[in-house]
Amino acid sequence: MCGIAGITTLNEQGIREEWLHAMCSHMLHRGPDDEGYFTDERTGLGMRRLNIIDIETGKQPISNEDSSIHVIQNGEIYNYVELRADLINKGHSFRTNSDTEVIVHAYEEYGPDFVDQLNGMFAIAIWDSRKKSLYLYRDRLGEKPLYYYQDDKFLVFASEMQSILASGINGLDITIDHEALNYYLIFGAVPAPYAIIKNIKKLLPGHYMEVSRGKMTSKKYWDVLYEEDASKKEADILDEFADILDDSVRIRLRSDVPLGAFLSGGVDSSAIVACAAKQAPDISTFSIGYRDDKFDESRYAKDIADHLGVRNETLLLDNITPDEVISIMSGFDEPFYDSSAIPTYYVSKLARAHVTVALSGDGGDELFSGYSHYRQYLRAYNDVAKWNRTASAFPLLKLLENSGHFMKFRSTPDYFCKGFSKVPFKYRRKLIAPAHIHDEGSFISGILNEKESWPPVSQFSCMDLKNYLPNDILTKVDRMSMKVSLEVRVPLLDYRLVEFAAKIPQHMKFSTGSPKQIFKDLIRKRFIRDEDTFRTVTRPKHGFKFPLGQMLNNDLKATVHDHLLSKDFLDAFGFPGKVVRKMLYNYYEKRTGGKYIWTMFCLSLWHQRFRQYITGPALSYNLSA
Repeated sequence: MCGIAGITTLNEQGIREEWLHAMCSHMLHRGPDDEGYFTDERTGLGMRRLNIIDIETGKQPISNEDSSIHVIQNGEIYNYVELRADLINKGHSFRTNSDTEVIVHAYEEYGPDFVDQLNGMFAIAIWDSRKKSLYLYRDRLGEKPLYYYQDDKFLVFASEMQSILASGINGLDITIDHEALNYYLIFGAVPAPYAIIKNIKKLLPGHYMEVSRGKMTSKKYWDVLYEEDASKKEADILDEFADILDDSVRIRLRSDVPLGAFLSGGVDSSAIVACAAKQAPDISTFSIGYRDDKFDESRYAKDIADHLGVRNETLLLDNITPDEVISIMSGFDEPFYDSSAIPTYYVSKLARAHVTVALSGDGGDELFSGYSHYRQYLRAYNDVAKWNRTASAFPLLKLLENSGHFMKFRSTPDYFCKGFSKVPFKYRRKLIAPAHIHDEGSFISGILNEKESWPPVSQFSCMDLKNYLPNDILTKVDRMSMKVSLEVRVPLLDYRLVEFAAKIPQHMKFSTGSPKQIFKDLIRKRFIRDEDTFRTVTRPKHGFKFPLGQMLNNDLKATVHDHLLSKDFLDAFGFPGKVVRKMLYNYYEKRTGGKYIWTMFCLSLWHQRFRQYITGPALSYNLSA
């Protein structure tokens, strides 16, 4: 696990190594153990390293035998052992036992499409000095981040946006992207490829970019296809599921440092721990608890840990101060809404006191229809099907336009269902100039392009897999774990498992309205046969919650008012003060719109941290126009 950074010139400008040092100095938390640099007349690479595999000789950048190819990587290649053996058989020589050196020789053997051979989480940069080409890669599901800035002089990239902003490169044009701001106010996170800064982008998951002689091209190297396979028996599907999960966990247990797992006591984390415990019986687990039973799940985690015979460490979250909340929610490169980042930070901190790597159960809800809104989607779909027998042939978005359960997706700006938009259109149209919110549906429509024939749950799984998962869940886990220098690995996001899940018939994922049915069947068959323990694991989904409302209404109230009504904040985004005051009044006096306030407050925290870098003027408009 590392933080990577680099610069390549798009004309004849030179590269200064001091820029790379400045960029890497802002990622010490991602790589506290080591650093390394490479520069030539066109390109510079830098990295900070967290030692996980091949601690002694796995330094980066790593080059091939004649030093014509140089590689830096953030992440892990889980199948590096198998790839290394295959490349040795093909005549390649290795100097280290690191997973990063496998990338060098795989690139030599297969060319830019070598990435198809990798099973891992990664952001990779390769400089091929023979071709004068820089290649940037991001893993299939977006577990690892990769930001880049481009103008007519340079392309600058890094694992974190702050590294680009703090590089010291003269003349970077840093202004707020109001289209990205609009998406943040909808989703609570800025979706790739957008970034909150206009001239910075995020490389999309499953894509790579080539920068050669001043030209940039991007290519999608992986996608998931939801094509149900009805030819297999359910028992065979269950066995195949178990085999892939076993192998996914097995290769993610590869480490030269202590390893543990997060455990909530729910379906996903319990399955991962049960699978891991068979292969590594001494694995430790880590959980978060609260005094308030409405939020506490630690007792369930302890029951599961006891049943599986593994050690469990629980941290009771009590009396978290406003300053702690502000510090945690300020730890993102972009404004970020999801308050479950707070317990994620604390469970990561707890784990880091004992281990350097932790397994996580993220991804199960997206793969196996675990969220409660899938039940709502199906209800809406079935309502339409009652009066139209050809409904199954309609695109799902069109169906939902006619459903009483949802607002129209394409004919109104609030194309998401009512509960999903963090700040509704009635406020956004007063906060942001109309030119930046008129085509909101295009983002989701782009995700579902040419996928309208898929079953309804598959369409929404696709939306969650390509939007909510990488832009919210995985962003949260990466930033909070890296804040304490902990590497988190996600077995359920092994691309083989993702592709397998996409072919499972819908009724096996969502049987008679029961979410993640196949996952529950697997747990009963392979891991937990005790009925009481099984009921604990398969209890209704709780979520990684934080008692945010209590804090907003009490300890944070004055701070929220000060932040949202400050002239500095309002001017930075061009927000009309009277609109923000109304939002505050409606929440604190009428108790409506708490998530609107939290969304705006997290935006203000981001601005407070990054305002020193923003060079462009705010974009505002006359509300009376």
